[in-house]
Order: sequence, then C-alpha cells, then structure tokens
Amino acid sequence: MAGGWVAWFGGGCRCRRRGDAARDAAVSSDTGGGGGPPFSAAVADSDNQSTTEDCGSNQTGNTFGGRVAGGPPPSDESSAAVCERADTDPASPAKGKAFLPPNVGATAPAGAACGSSQPSAGSCGSGDVGGAPSSHDPLERDTDNGLGASPVSRRDATGEADGFVGYPIATCQVVSCFSRTRKLGRGTFVYACLGRGVFFFPGARRAGAPTSLAAFRAKGPRRIRLKRGDGALRVALSQDVEGVDLAHPNPRLLLFVRGVEVSTSPAGEDLSEIKLVLEAPSADVCAAWVAAGESMLPLWPELLSAASGSGCDMDALLELVSSLLPSLPAASDAKHGVMSKALGRRGRRAVLETWNWLQPTTAAATAAGKVVGKIGDVVDEVTGVPVAGPVLRVGLLLAQAAALAVLADEHEAVRVAVSGQSAAMAHRLVARIVDALQWEPTDFSSAHVEQLSRVLVDVENVLDVVEASFFARPMTAALLDDAVRGWDADLEALLRIMEDLCASGAVGHTVYQIAEGVSRLERACAASQPAEPDLSGCILGWDAPAPEPGYVPGVDNPDRAEHQIVAALQEPLSDDGRALRLGVCAVGGSGKSTACAGVAACNAMRERFSQGTMWVELGGDASLQTAADAGVTLVFRFCSAEAAQQLLKFAVDKEFFNTASRYLRSVPKTAAAASLIVIDDVLYKKRDLLGLLLKLAPAATPVLFTTRSEAVVGSVPGARLVPIDALPVADAKRLLANSVGKQALTGVASFATDEEVAWVRRVVEKTQRHALSLSLVGAMLAARGGAWRSVVQALERRWMDRDFGGGSNGDLFPRPSVCATLDVSLELLPDAYRAPFAAVGILPVRASVSVLARLWRPQLSAAAATGGPTTECASDDDGLALDAGVEQLVDVLVRAGLLPREVDKIGGVLAGVIVHPVVGEYARSLLGSTCRAAHQGLVVDYMAGTNAGEVDAYGWHAVPIWELPDDGYWYDNAARHVAAAGDVCGMISLMGSQWRALRWRTGSPLALQADVEVVMAALQAVVRHPEDRVARAPVLLCRVRAALASAYMNRIAGSRRQNVDAALNCSKDALEILSKADEPVLWAQLQDALGDAYRNRVNGDRAANVDAAVACYERALEVRTREAAPLDWAATQNNLGIAYGIRENGDRAANVDAAVACYERALEVLTREAVPLQWATTQNNLGIAYGDRVNGDRAANVDVAVACYERALEVRTREAAPLQWAATQHNLGSAFRNRVNGDRAANVDVAVACYERALEVLTREAAPLDWAATQKNLGIAYGIRVNGDRAANVDAAVACYERALEVRTREAAPLDWAATQNNLGIAYGDRVNGDRAANVDAAVACYERALEVRTREVAPLDWAMTQDNLGIAYGIRVNGDRAANVDAAVACDELALEVLTREAAPLQWAATQTNFGYAYGNRVNGDRAANVDAAVACYQRALEVRTREAAPLDWAATQNNLGIAYGNRVNGDRAANVDAAVACYEWALEVRMRKAVPLRWATTQHNLGIAYGIRVNRDRAANVDAAVACYERALEVRTRESAPLDWAMTQSNLGVAYGIRVNGDRAANVDAAVACYERALEVRTREAAPLDWAATQHNLGSAFRNRVNGDRAANVDAAVACYERALEVRTREAAPLDWAATQNNLGIAYGIRVNGDRAANVDVAVACYERALEVRTREAAPLDWAATQHNLGSAFRNRVNGDRAANVDAAVACYERALEVLTREAAPLDWAATQKNLGIAYGIRVNGDRAANVDAAVACYERALDV
Repeated sequence: MAGGWVAWFGGGCRCRRRGDAARDAAVSSDTGGGGGPPFSAAVADSDNQSTTEDCGSNQTGNTFGGRVAGGPPPSDESSAAVCERADTDPASPAKGKAFLPPNVGATAPAGAACGSSQPSAGSCGSGDVGGAPSSHDPLERDTDNGLGASPVSRRDATGEADGFVGYPIATCQVVSCFSRTRKLGRGTFVYACLGRGVFFFPGARRAGAPTSLAAFRAKGPRRIRLKRGDGALRVALSQDVEGVDLAHPNPRLLLFVRGVEVSTSPAGEDLSEIKLVLEAPSADVCAAWVAAGESMLPLWPELLSAASGSGCDMDALLELVSSLLPSLPAASDAKHGVMSKALGRRGRRAVLETWNWLQPTTAAATAAGKVVGKIGDVVDEVTGVPVAGPVLRVGLLLAQAAALAVLADEHEAVRVAVSGQSAAMAHRLVARIVDALQWEPTDFSSAHVEQLSRVLVDVENVLDVVEASFFARPMTAALLDDAVRGWDADLEALLRIMEDLCASGAVGHTVYQIAEGVSRLERACAASQPAEPDLSGCILGWDAPAPEPGYVPGVDNPDRAEHQIVAALQEPLSDDGRALRLGVCAVGGSGKSTACAGVAACNAMRERFSQGTMWVELGGDASLQTAADAGVTLVFRFCSAEAAQQLLKFAVDKEFFNTASRYLRSVPKTAAAASLIVIDDVLYKKRDLLGLLLKLAPAATPVLFTTRSEAVVGSVPGARLVPIDALPVADAKRLLANSVGKQALTGVASFATDEEVAWVRRVVEKTQRHALSLSLVGAMLAARGGAWRSVVQALERRWMDRDFGGGSNGDLFPRPSVCATLDVSLELLPDAYRAPFAAVGILPVRASVSVLARLWRPQLSAAAATGGPTTECASDDDGLALDAGVEQLVDVLVRAGLLPREVDKIGGVLAGVIVHPVVGEYARSLLGSTCRAAHQGLVVDYMAGTNAGEVDAYGWHAVPIWELPDDGYWYDNAARHVAAAGDVCGMISLMGSQWRALRWRTGSPLALQADVEVVMAALQAVVRHPEDRVARAPVLLCRVRAALASAYMNRIAGSRRQNVDAALNCSKDALEILSKADEPVLWAQLQDALGDAYRNRVNGDRAANVDAAVACYERALEVRTREAAPLDWAATQNNLGIAYGIRENGDRAANVDAAVACYERALEVLTREAVPLQWATTQNNLGIAYGDRVNGDRAANVDVAVACYERALEVRTREAAPLQWAATQHNLGSAFRNRVNGDRAANVDVAVACYERALEVLTREAAPLDWAATQKNLGIAYGIRVNGDRAANVDAAVACYERALEVRTREAAPLDWAATQNNLGIAYGDRVNGDRAANVDAAVACYERALEVRTREVAPLDWAMTQDNLGIAYGIRVNGDRAANVDAAVACDELALEVLTREAAPLQWAATQTNFGYAYGNRVNGDRAANVDAAVACYQRALEVRTREAAPLDWAATQNNLGIAYGNRVNGDRAANVDAAVACYEWALEVRMRKAVPLRWATTQHNLGIAYGIRVNRDRAANVDAAVACYERALEVRTRESAPLDWAMTQSNLGVAYGIRVNGDRAANVDAAVACYERALEVRTREAAPLDWAATQHNLGSAFRNRVNGDRAANVDAAVACYERALEVRTREAAPLDWAATQNNLGIAYGIRVNGDRAANVDVAVACYERALEVRTREAAPLDWAATQHNLGSAFRNRVNGDRAANVDAAVACYERALEVLTREAAPLDWAATQKNLGIAYGIRVNGDRAANVDAAVACYERALDV
C-alpha cells in the first residue's frame, strides 16, 4: 500500500502478542494394590505470537507518510513516507509539498516534487561522445578459458580443495582487543587468514595451527569486515589502543586491525566494531597484510585519484589494467591454469608470482607475506610502469576471485561464475573510472566517477559475501542456498547499472550543461536566502497610519463616527470573554480610514491599547497572501518571533490559517485585550479574506473594519455597524481652513464672514461635506495659494452640466460630489499630465518611484521632445538616482489632490505615491478600452531585455517573467498585469514550473495561489471566448488548456475533488484536438499532466485511475526520451514510479519493482550535484519504494530504504527545508521500525527518536494533519518497543493514537480515522494495564468502528487487514461465549483471505494464514483433531512465504505458533508431535535472541518449557528439568513489573512443571508449585482475568491434591475448593472443554478425599467424571476421553455404594474403553498405567470365573511390565 506522506506517512507490519491457550497436561498412574491416585490433568498456558498488518492511507508514510509511512505500508504516511511529484515542463526546481496526498499544494517544477516522490536533474554516464564504443571495453574471451569456466582441482575426502589454496593461515598473538562482543586476552593465540576480510578463531598454542582449510573452516572462524574508507589494516601505533603498552622488541611485527565483526548467521549481521593489535609471526606477514590494507581499504575515488595525480603515465596504467583479464591458453598445471585464465597476457607474470598464495606449503606465513609485494615488484619490473594502487587492488581482487574458484565446494558452479563475473566487472569499472578521471574536472565528471565507484564497491561486496559463504560453518552453509542463488541476480542488476552508466557518457556532458542552466537561478536564490525566515515584514508596515495633514479630530464630537467608535471600544468584554467587532460603513471616500486612524492616534485609545494598533489593508488587490502576511504578523506580535518563524515555514496550504489560529488562541486574555486590530477597505468580493482574519484575531482583541457595503458588516456574526454619512458643517469648514493654511481653533471662526459667504458655503454645499471631495478641493485651493474662484466656479459648472450624474463617471460613485470634484481636478490639470494620471488606474494602492518610471515611460519619452517632464536622472545628496520627470509628474498630481506622495523618511527622498481606491477607480475609468494596453505596456517595459524566444507557427512564445529580479513590486503584481492585459502567452508561462518555483522561494505558496486564482479566471475567459489569434490556432488553445490543468492541480481554494477533475477534463479536452504528430512536446506534457490528474483523482475507481495514470506517463515517455529531453524524461520516470508504487491492479511485487526501476532511472539524470533538492526528493521516494518492496530480501530492502532516507537528509536539512526534513525523518522512522537487520530494540528506539524529531517541526499548531499522522506512527513504534517498561510503552501507544484521533476525525479524514482506529485496537489488544477483558472489548470496538469506513468496496486491502485484526481480538476475547468468540475469529480470517491472496499480497496472506492457524488452534466447536490439523496446515502455508531469509522475525513467529499447534495435535504420533514442537521452538530461538527481541525470546522460552513438560521421548526427568529451566529463563525477562500478565502465566506454568517434576524432593517440588500458583493469582484475579484466574485455581487444586507436606485431608479439601472456584467461571456454556477438564480433576479430588463420607465422596467423583464425558467424547477429544474413562474406572473400582460386582465390571469396561485410544504405540506409559489398573480390577472382580479373572490380571501386569 502506498500514499502521500506516507505518503503519505505512514503504519506497517507489526507483531502482536496473542492470548493464552489453556490445555490439559499429563497423565499420572495409580500406585499400590488398591490403586493410587487416578490420572490427573494440569492446565498449562501457552503464549502465541502472531503478526498483523496495519495499512493506513499512505503513500509516507500521509512514509507524510505515509507512506507513513508502513510495512505493509506505513499506516499512512507509512511508512509513510512522503511522495512528491515532478511537474510537466522542464524548469527550475521548487519545494515539494510534504505530508499531503499527492499534489495537494503547489507542484514542483520539472523534476521537482509534490504529491508522491520526485526528481533531480543532471545525468551521468561515461563513454565517448556520440555513443562510440569505449576503447577500454574488455576483449572478448573464449568461454573455455574465462573465469566463468569450472576449474579442475584435486579434492580430498571431505570434498574440499586440499592444502591452503588461496588462503594461507597465520598464527598470531593478541596484544590488545577492544570489542563489545568478544574478549580476547593478551597473549591469546589466534589463527587467521586474510582474504577480502579477516577470518580468525582463538586457540591454544599446544593445539597447533589447522593443517588445512577444511580444518580451519570446521572451527567456525569469525569474520571481521574491513570497511572501505573506515577500516584499518596497518602497522600498529601507540595511540591505537589507549592504556595498552605497545612496546615490543620488533615493532614491525605489530599489526593493527579495525573493522566490524560479523555474525556467522546467513544474514551476516554486523555485531560490533572490533580493534585488534596482533603480533604477526614474521615481518613479511605483517608487511604483506599492511600492503593489502593499503590497497583494499581506500575508497576507490581516492585510490584512483592518487594514481592519477602521482605522475603515473595514465595511458600505460590503462593498458596495464586492461591486460590483467584477457584469456590465455590453459596452462598445464590446473591451479596455474585458473590463474592464467583469470589474469591474462602481460599482467599474468605480475600476479602469477602469487603462486605462494595458491600453493600448499608448510611455510604458510612466509607465503602470505610474499603475495602482495610480489605483485608490485614484478609489475614494475616487467612493464616499466610504476605500480599504482588501482593495479594492486584489481590484482588482489582477481587473485582472490581465482582462489575462490579453486576452492568452490557444494556451490561450485555458482561461486565460480560469480567470482569470475565480479572480477571482470571490477576490471571494466576501473578502466572506466581511470578514463573519467582524465576528463576536464566538473561536477558531472566527479559525480560520474563517484557513481562508477559505488558500483565497483557493490561488486566487491558481492565478492565479500561469496568469500564469507566459503568460510561459513557447514550447518550454516546448508542454509545459504537461497542466498547463493541470489548472487547471480545481484550481479545481473549491477551489470545493468554499469551498462547504463557507461552508455550514458555520450549525453552526460550535454545533460550536465542543461541541468546547470536550469538550476543556476535556484542555486543563486538558495545561496541568498537566510537560514531563518525574515521577520522584518512583521515589524514594518503594519502600524496604524498617522492621520492625514489637515485632519480634524472627531473623538470628542458626538456627531462624529470617531466618538461612537471610541465609546464602543471602551466597553468591557462580553461574558464569554469576547471583544467587539465594529464595522465602519460608508461610500468610498467618506473618511472611514481617516476616522480609524484618528481613533488609533487619540490618547484615550493609546492608553486603552497599550500594545498598539495593527493595521491591515484589504483593498481590491488583496489576496490570500495578504491575509497570510497579516497572520504571521499577528503571531509575531501576540506570540513570539520563534512562533512566527515556525509559521512562515508552514505557509503551504489552506491549513495555514488554522495553524495560525491555534497559535493565537493560546494568547492570554489580558494580553489580547491590550491591542487593537484595524482591517481597512474590505470590499464585498473580499469578505472571505475578512472572515479569515477575524478567525485569526484573538477573541479578546477588538477588531475595527471599514467597508463600503453593509452586507459585509452583516456577514460578520455579532458585528456592530458604525455608519459615516458626511462631516458636520463645522468640521467640514475646519478641514477647508486647514487646507488653505488658516489656523482652525475650537470656538473661533476660521474664515472671515465675507469669505465664508462668498466661497466656503458654496464649497461645503457642492462637496456634500464628503471627506474625499473636501480634501480634493482643499488640495486645489492650497496649490493656488488659497484662490477660490477658479476652483469653485469649475465645481459649480460641473454640477450644472447636462450630462452630470448620468455619464460613465457618475455611475461609478454613489455621491455625485465625488465625481464632480474629480472631474474638476482633471479639468484643471494640464493636458500633458492627464494620460499619466489615467495610467495610475492600473496600479495598486501603493506604487514606488521605479514602477512609476516604467508606467510613465511612454509619456515621459514623448514629453522630452516638447519640453515637458523628462527622463533625465539627477542624483540627490545621498547618491540615490531619482527620475526627475517622475518627480515632476508626481508633484503636479499631488498638488491637484489626486495622489498623496510617500516619502522615505530616512533618505529624505520621494519613495512613491498612494492611490486612493476611489481615485484609482476614477483613473481606470478614464482608460476605457485602453486599459488592457496599459497593463501590457507595463509588462513589456519589465520584459524588455529578456529573451522571450521565437514565436512559433501557432503564435506561442515563452514569456520568461521569472528571469527578472524582484524590485519589490513585480513578483507580487506580474500575474495581475499579465492577466489584465489578456497576454495569453504570459498567462501560460505563469502557470509553468519556473514561475511556481520562483514564487515558492521568494514569496510563499499562498502568494502563488493568488496568482493562480487571477490567471485561472483569465484563462477560463479565453477558453470560453477565444480571441481570433487563439481561435485560429488550436495548438495554442491546447496550451491554454494545459496551463489551466496545471492551475487546477496546484489550486488550494475550492474542493480538491473538483479541482483534480477540472484539471483532468482540461487535459482530456486538449488531447482530443491535439495529436502526437501536431506538437509532440506539448502532447507529452499533456499526457504527463493527465497522468498527474488520474493519479491524484478522488472520484472514480482508484485502481482504474492509477492504471490510467500509468498509461499516460508511458505515452509521455514515447516523446520524453532521455536523449531528447533528459530532465522531462527523469520527471516523468519519477511520476511513473509514484504511480506504480500506489498501483492496486496487477502483481504488487512487480508494481513496486517497477517503481524502484523508475526512480533509479530518474536518478541517473537527477544527480545531487545538478539538482540537489530533486535528487533528495527522489532518494526519499526510492526509500519509500524499497520499504514497500516484496521481492528480494526483506532485510536488504529495508536497509536500502534507510540508506535512501539518510542520503536525502544530507540535503533535506532542518535549516534548509524543515518540512521535507521532517517528512524524511518520519519515513526514516518507519524504515527503522520495520528494519530486520541490526538490534531490534535499537532499531525501534531509533524509529521513536525519528518520529519525535519530526514532531519538533510538525506540531499540532503548525501542521495538524501531519502531526496526527506522525503521532499515529509513533504509537506503532511504542507498541512494538522492546526497551523500557512494556506496560508504559503500550499506554504511550494508546495515548499517541488518541491524540491522533483528536485531529483525524471521521468527518474530516475518514480513511485516516479508520486507520488510527485500527491501530488503537492493536494497542488495546496488547495493553497490560487496566482490565484485560475491557481492553480486548475496546479493541473489538475500535476494529468495528474502522470497518464502518474501511469497507470491502472502498478499501479492500485495508478492510481485509482490519478483518484479520478483528479476528485476533475475538481470538483473545475474555467476555462472551468462548466458542462463539473463536468462531468469529475464524470467520474474520476467512473473510480477510478472500482479498489477501498469496498472489496479490503474499506477506499479508502469510500473516493472515498465521492468524488463521491461531484461531483454529483455539477453536472450541468442531472436531478438535481436525481444528489443530487445520492450524498446522495454516502455519505451514505461511512458512512458504515467511522464509528465514526473507523475513526472519516473521519466520520465527510462525515457527513459534507451529510449535504450539504440534504441541496440541491429536492426530499422529504424540511423541513425534511434541518433538516437532520442540524443534519449532528451537528454530524460532535461533532468530529470537534475548538481546534482539527479549519479549519474544521469553515467549518462546515459555512455550519450549510447555513442550518439554509434555515430551514423551527421552528421559522424563530431564525433560521436566528442561521445562523448569525454560520457564525460569523466561521469568528473567517476564517480570511482574514489566509484564505482569505474562509473568503470571509463566509462574502458573512453572507451577505445572514443579508439580510433575521427577528429580529433587517431591514434597519440595509440590510446595514450589503451590507457591508459583499463588504468585500467579496475585495478578490473575477473577475481576481482571477471570479465565486465567479459573485456570490457575484449577492448577492450584491439582497441586494441593498432590501435596506431601501438611495435613493430607486439609490439602485435598483445599484442592476441592480450588476446583469448585474454577467452575464458577469455567461453565459448560462458556468454556466446555475447560469445564470438562476441571470436572475430571474435581472427580480425582473427591476420589481421594479423607474428610466426609467415603461412599458419598466416591459417588461425587463418579458424577464428576460422567459430566466430563458429556463433553470429552471419543470423537471430539479422544485422549481426554480416554483419560477420563480411566479415571472413571478407578472410581467405580473404589465405589462403596451400589453392587460391588457391578461396580468392578463397570471399572473393567472403563479401562478397556480407555485402552482403545491409549495404545502401546501411541501412549506407552499411559497404556502401561491403564494395563496395571485393569489388572487390579480383574484381581478384585466378583463376576466371572475367578481363575480366568486372576489370569487376566496377571496378563495385564505382565503387559504393563513390558513398558
């Protein structure tokens, strides 16, 4: 299963503990003439392990992840994981979106990523340009003479090559040893040989060195792996071992070895680092080993670079390397023939001097000492080429390969072939690397050498494994068959990689240059970005503006809006702690903003709001980015800079506002109430942005907003309306007085009476006391020195115009006075300034001088010739260039009252202008039909000097907007201008990956979203009403549809479901009119985009959608070839990998392998050097694929996944890319959680640490969905944690899941909710604390809730896995009818297997077969023998997939369960069954080691104790003692504190073992049993675990019944009481088999009871046995039936009441019936005991012939004595 973060994130495969299984144990015989105690049965608990898979919505981990992220895939994110997608067109990379389903959020550019996992650019390869064959390819060889031919060698009786062929053995002494796993004292002799690793074993000097390699191997030598680049094999130095005196008479004998000791198991796990100082037998041996280390241990690039830089003739070196391999005629000597075949012509004399290496000799040490030195010496002498490290390394490799060929044993053919192939590949790779080292040094050539070297290391690693297999113990070697068969496949894979690398050389440099060009801008931008987000924008620009000059304060005037606002703001908070929301409403220009600024500036409000006022402008140009910027500023002001920085990192989607809101909700009420928020100029069409900001504002913070629409105020719940109509007359006059420079004092007239009558009243009337109108008039008056006439007369003329109020301008403004005043201002403006003023209509509220210069360039250029404003530049005193023409234009427009200027207060220069929204609308109306041209003109001015490329035949050309540097205006306004200009090519370019990448880096995804919305609306208009140029060019229309598809795929607003379908329809519509032949590149782009849409589609059948995506990507690759378009090819390969990774149809294993292949192909081009972020993304995705991989070795796959994630983290650092870092940390956690190799406990702890690191970034406030996904996967890790307290770990898991469910609600995320419910069920099933019955019932409830969403139709695999888990819960359920519970478990598993078939999901099928076996093993209904046989069959089927090599821990778990089934088996030979159980447990313990998996080790030790306790074969006393030892070992881990239920179970079973123990004092043994049971009952209470309590009461009764010490009568009465207590829970209805077992034992107790009436006691015993036999039928439980028949015979034999003769005859009949099952062959001891008791019965028989009866008795006794 795969997904977004886990892709989403993450939840994979996990092991769960199953419940206890109770069984009757053992039979004891009567003794003495009167018969001793009859058969007794004790109940032993067996613990069972089973595996369940959890699969969430993943692929991240949600691997995030999910596919979280796991195992089967991370439960959402598995595992998972974060998958990110590559875009459709080649461009610079962009940030990928983490922790979302594919493509939620912005897409990354070609080769970059979002959605499921993706690329990086650049290619690598070697070879001659043009694809000519390399001159260094190896020569062809005859098949008879190559290394692949089987060698001829003489073998001794052991079948192994004789002598020391290939590996001389040196006898050394230990000087010091440092290792966590091995202690070798100083002076210890070790026998060692050096191959590709060091093999050694310690021994006594007197024993002597092994005389042959066969003898050496038989000792099971340990292996030290010499890590290339990190290991050491050199002369020892004093600092090598601290605290050890290395003084020695001959220091040349001291050898230092540092490496990693490797396990001898087939998996070859690393154990620990080891450092050895050895005293070599001679200086020659020491020198030889040191020389070998100098050659073998350096990394290949270092080794080859050293050779290249040493002055060595590289041509001669290449020729020498090439001569090492070609074939020669076979030599007469067989062993020399092998070497000749291995080494070739001229070089053979060099390496053939290694004859000492290949010859048996008594002087083995001397032989070893000469090998390496001879190679170097003779090469120098024969060739005249100074020996170089590479030659020495290849010589050693070839010599070792030849030696292994000679030494091949039972795997001869494979080992020979692999050795030869390894040597040949190494030779060829060295030649290629040396060739590449001579290229001009570039990032590409270095990367190419590194890649070739990596393959060379892998080749050497194969040879390492081959060599290690040779030295494996014979027992271990027998397990190597599968590994041996994998060598050839490994080499084939490496060969393909090598061929691809070599073939790519022809295009490598070209691709590198392309990639460099594409990523140059990315690297430049990345280099300039600060380590932390810049918060300067949160400090500047958000304070309340000062009131405009001339403002008349109105706070103290009851007729002014300011007075009402201040009064309202001084009101206390409401009862629920909420502050007012005030809506100031008036027509445009009424002074709303000025009034709010006046309120913020008054003293009363400054005191009231001590933390100040935050001012947000929401004008016509406001966007989501505006609101997001305001949100960051609010968090900065109310919370902290750190919180704002965190929020800036997460401004990636619509959840941003929820995130910011969570930060702000935590603000204390008093702090929130100390600030005021003003949101200015909210248009009706922007009311959604107001809603977002109000959601962010803390409840206790008052919010004041201005708007022109009462509907906006009405849309805010609880908002209070404050209207503004007009200024009071007195204030209007004071405003005019201030404008003309007259001092306006309260209570004093500002104007003379004449002036007021002549002019002022007329102005007040014509302006309607409208604030903006008064300001415009005041500005015109001020410009004229207070001269009223021209202004007033023009104003009155305008009012008198016939068309006034009905023209186009009048339609714009509700108040005629506004239009009239603006018309007058324009009329009085000189003609040369009217066009520049009209052009201002396309600008936002604020515009800088540089923007004005571009906007007015045509007018300024035209005016230059006429003496008007010019474009000449002047310099101010600070050297800042200032356009004098712009300043002149601004000055005129300011004096006309049309534009207020903004001044840089620090620099003292003009910074720009402010365009009042009403003035801007007026100016825009003046443009009329030329508005588009004005926008286009500004675009053209900005784009001047860029290379837009040629216009093709269809009218298309790229508009490289992204190539321009940002001037603070262009990036935020380019989309608006391009869309308003109707520039089709520009809009298409804006939807490409280059612009997206740029906006992500320089703005944010929300800034990009604003662009998307603007451009998308314009493109939709083009599609609906295509202009002539578009209509005539269908190809151009297809480009428009492709851009629309990209916009919809990257859109945040609206429904994701609808957006993806819209994108899909756009691509499909385009492809209906565009053929591949018309425009192949565009056709491929559309196919790739259509694939993205299908892959991310919500509607429709998921499987069919993904199949359609695969088909689209494959069609795209028909055009996007590696040669023609390497970056696009890599991007589509990456996307195809994502699709295969989440594909449901087809073979799962093949799909994941296809995904791996796609990612690996993408990485051939997307190199770390060329495009590091895309390389890291694709590494991350490759890790997800390997984590999901079915084929190959599971352990190796997960290790590769770990390596991929770790490589990704080299680039995805927390500082550079926090989201991606967290996503990959999450995925790495899932990989470690599922890791097979290494220490299990350590792996899970690393997983926990990774998840917790991810949560440092993915906080609930910042990323709630990702936080929830990671909480879920952290719960999985705690659930399987080995270290720490088990109960605390499981409780931590429960807490994690419950936290996740706070966000993952059924309504918001139904599939994720169901996945988490599933995992919570697992945790409750494993829970130690709390009531066991309640915990399991809680688990059942969780699974059933999950199944409400995880239906078979919607999510068949998840449905099947949850059914499987529900079966587990029913199998261990305490409450309810036991038989019904187990039958329910069987039914669940059967349903699961309808979907989880072996072909479709082999690992899950095997897990469910294991669980199915468990259910059958515990089944009550049906035939017991058939049920257990069904269990055995299920486990054996599971083991067909769960092999030790592929899944060792799962293999061990199933072996453990198979052991339980064999232990319970009815059919077949009982002794053989129990022996099979013992074997299964012992196999399981080979993998379940205490250090790695202590809890599972203890479980299997416990179960092995049960098996030994019931074992028939071998010595009974020894078997029981072995059982006691197993239980006691289990109790070393199963402590009462860490695992109380398991501790109690093992205490109970230890009591059983002591109760049947033969050795030791009988009385002490039984007393020990009683103590064990009583300890168990301290935990197993009736309330907490009723069934377990009853089982232990039953066993305690048996112990008291058999007790020697104490009063016999009291002991038996105690036994009766225990059995009767057990029967209170063990009813016939609830647990029929257990009820029958306890009835049987209660009968035994009454049969031997001392107290009470003897006759009555025996009658009760008879009644108990007869009740037991109602359930224990011969058909259902033959052995139990026979035991009870035997016991009933003894009761009848001892019966007092009734007819004596009839009683004895009944006893005889019972014994004879028992013997029908208890045959000598099946149960010899029980048969003998029954024969003996039958003899007793015949001996006392009344009926029949006395002589015949006695003879029958004699015959019975004699038969008994045979056994």
